[in-house]
Amino acid sequence: MAAMSRTPRRRRRWLGAVAAVSVVVAGLVFVGLVAFRDGRAAEAALTRSRGHIQQASQAARAGDIEGAVSQLQSGAEEAEVARESLTRQPLSAVQAMPFVGATARKAVAVADTAARSARAGEQLLVAVNDSGSDLAALSLDLESPVWLDQLTEVQRPLGDALTELREIRVSFVQVPEHTMIDRIDAAGEQLLDELDQIIDLLETGADLAGVLPVLFGEDGTQRYFVGAQNPAEQRPLGGIMGAYGFLTAINGRASLSQFISVSTLPGDLLDGDTAPSEEFLDRYGTAYLGRGSWSNVNSSPDFPSVATVIESFAPEAIGQDIDGVIVLDPFAIQTFLRVTGPVDTELGTLRADTVIDQVIRNAPEQFDSQGDRKAAIGIAAETVLEAFLTSDADPRTRFGALAEVVGDGHLVVHHTNPDVQESLSRLGVTGELLPAEPGNFAAIAFNTSQSHVDYFTHQELDLELFLNPDGSGTGTMAVTIVNDAPTSGVPSYFIGPNVSGDNRFRTGDAVSLISLYCGPCNFTGVRSPDALELGRWYDNELGHRIANTVERAPAGDQVTVVHDFELFDMWDASGETGSVSPTLWYQPTINPTEYRLTVHAPLGWELVNEDGAHTGSTTIDGVLTRTTPFDLRLVRNG
Repeated sequence: MAAMSRTPRRRRRWLGAVAAVSVVVAGLVFVGLVAFRDGRAAEAALTRSRGHIQQASQAARAGDIEGAVSQLQSGAEEAEVARESLTRQPLSAVQAMPFVGATARKAVAVADTAARSARAGEQLLVAVNDSGSDLAALSLDLESPVWLDQLTEVQRPLGDALTELREIRVSFVQVPEHTMIDRIDAAGEQLLDELDQIIDLLETGADLAGVLPVLFGEDGTQRYFVGAQNPAEQRPLGGIMGAYGFLTAINGRASLSQFISVSTLPGDLLDGDTAPSEEFLDRYGTAYLGRGSWSNVNSSPDFPSVATVIESFAPEAIGQDIDGVIVLDPFAIQTFLRVTGPVDTELGTLRADTVIDQVIRNAPEQFDSQGDRKAAIGIAAETVLEAFLTSDADPRTRFGALAEVVGDGHLVVHHTNPDVQESLSRLGVTGELLPAEPGNFAAIAFNTSQSHVDYFTHQELDLELFLNPDGSGTGTMAVTIVNDAPTSGVPSYFIGPNVSGDNRFRTGDAVSLISLYCGPCNFTGVRSPDALELGRWYDNELGHRIANTVERAPAGDQVTVVHDFELFDMWDASGETGSVSPTLWYQPTINPTEYRLTVHAPLGWELVNEDGAHTGSTTIDGVLTRTTPFDLRLVRNG
């Protein structure tokens, strides 16, 4: 019926379009008959090119630079053959034709991008090979500066390759995104995705090549405060910092000092001059009183803020300035041990499969004083870190281990030089708090029991979001702490009670300050037992609105805090499709943090599941990583 209602003018336009398409199709049939062989030849050449490039990647990962160069040369040559086939007459004429011209131009762009990318990779690896450098340049040999010289040699080739690939990407995205042939579109999408991955990898390499020489004293001595955290007594950054030492680097050589208890350092150091901001001083000033200057130094989940405090404390606390701060925990030690193998220490022989229990549960019982017990993780960190840095293990293995501990928040780094810090931030090693954006949530626990009870606890997060048609949303976050601690058979320093003069703390209690960070949200309610009758309060940090309450989870029991909130501009509702991207962020803990996320579509919309099915709501559950993002698509009903 719709076709019958066309006006004569509309019908003439429609018939004209049909005639135009017929002419184009007829032309394509002719061109296709003539150019079929060239098109098939181009496709075959691109297939061979892709095979060579994949083999080059495998060779590079195996350290075979010459083999990788050879494969890239072959890959580039095959892609150039494909490009030549696609730009010969009569195929080249197709590029100017309506409708199908976009398809032809996309095919040429795929071949050209493959050829230029392979040549860029070839030139980079040739330069690296000619310099005598390879991944061994990143070996961080503490006894020799040779690696530093080798690393300097690869900085320019890395930068040149990165510039070339960025230009290649700019050229490629100028061609049409969609064409008449799905196979070409799919090839283009895959090529762009792989190009982005290569650019990301080279950006990481360029940042590493630029920042490592500075970190390891190319321009003069660098001295770093190294703190060892114990997540058995939770702090927002991870765990109480019981011990510290120093890493000193000059001209590529580095050495580690002995780790000692932070109890030797002076207290009451936080004030208007040493705090990074007035907001920080207002929120954490009380926690830093007395010895809290160090036992609570990592009260903030934002490591740059914590590191800035330590750097400002340094002149008075240790008598000199420092160039940066490094913090690690037992899980970093565990990962390093997988590379080094067993390491002999004052605590005994440490092994990857037992080190967590060794340094957190067993080693403290070897010492009588609380200060010595706190230093136990420092002893392990000192010996294992030095073994890791001086190991003769393959450099790729070591950097893989570093990437793992950094990604999970078990090792973080800060530098006083803003340019170096910016590079470290791009590398993802600086431990920043999640940005204060709608949909970003962080549930943080601060152990106030003065015990190691968090060895026995784990957290469960249940986030439920209700989206509104105008782009806003409401929701609830339930934060549960489950306490499996015993009430006997374990030393009191481990399970308490250790808060003198306060009979509200009982053996095995997990008493925590629970803080929910929710970006620019507006809290509308909170429900919790509040057994210690400390009430609820709200404050701010780095753009986040924060709800706080102190709760007790008795041994063998649990406690839940439920927050209600509303958010504006949570998702874009202006088009026919939309998306919502909540993100959960957590502090490193001994036991995994479980989550459940439920999202309800707004009126007039549906959520699209991974299998393409439409639904009014969806639930996702699992175990949190350091940062767990979600990307949910929405479409309008009908």
